[in-house]
Amino acid sequence: MKFEIIRETDWISRHHTEIEGFRKKADFDNHYFASPWLQVWFKRQIPSTAPVLLIVRDQQDLLVGFWPFVERPGILGSKGLWPYVYDEANYFHPICLQSAITELVTGLQSLLGEFLFCWIPLMKDSFWHHFSNARIKNGKYL
Repeated sequence: MKFEIIRETDWISRHHTEIEGFRKKADFDNHYFASPWLQVWFKRQIPSTAPVLLIVRDQQDLLVGFWPFVERPGILGSKGLWPYVYDEANYFHPICLQSAITELVTGLQSLLGEFLFCWIPLMKDSFWHHFSNARIKNGKYL
């Protein structure tokens, strides 16, 4: 598995077909992270909005994990990560195969040096309890 951080504003539109094709076979899908929804939402954001896309690819370079965030300013000059569509969605778990979850969560955790916090307000219980909870509970950030 290969973890990547993508910060290109047009990556989602350029990979629309790949994302939508992957959603059909993902163990965890999130219709709020469908490519058309993300593109429309991003166009409504202020021009300085910076995407931080967490991507995992398998050995064949196929997409197996996708978790889109944006950088947001925090207090006293800090910055945080907020999920795409944070003001509209009802949950924020990634689109992924189960095999990519560890890479996504570890990759997200690695960004906590660059970002003061990552705000993920709602997540499906099935994702949280089976995969993220143990990793976060044993971490130093919660």
